Amino acid sequence: MEPAATDIKGALWNFARDLEKRGFAIDYKGYSNCFRVNMKQQSNLSSEEFNELRSADVSNLGLDTSVNLGCIDFYPKTSGKKNCCGYLARHFNKDTVGVGEDTMLES
Repeated sequence: MEPAATDIKGALWNFARDLEKRGFAIDYKGYSNCFRVNMKQQSNLSSEEFNELRSADVSNLGLDTSVNLGCIDFYPKTSGKKNCCGYLARHFNKDTVGVGEDTMLES
């Protein structure tokens, strides 16, 4: 059984708890270092509130976001496919192209 978001420590999960207190439904099941806010799951919030969250700057919390298929993903700004590909390209010091299902990085 995975721990509830209320039991996990750190900036990411503190932010998730803050969003829950503000009425956002948070999807964290199956995720260990990110959570998702899905517009379709927001029964108590307007689309305007969702769009405000989509454009929120969370970098001061050490977080980053991406939007995919009507969902906002929140994660530590040092994680993610783009950062992984960038690290590998720098590590191997070669011209590298990384392709993910929705991102591409060239160095």
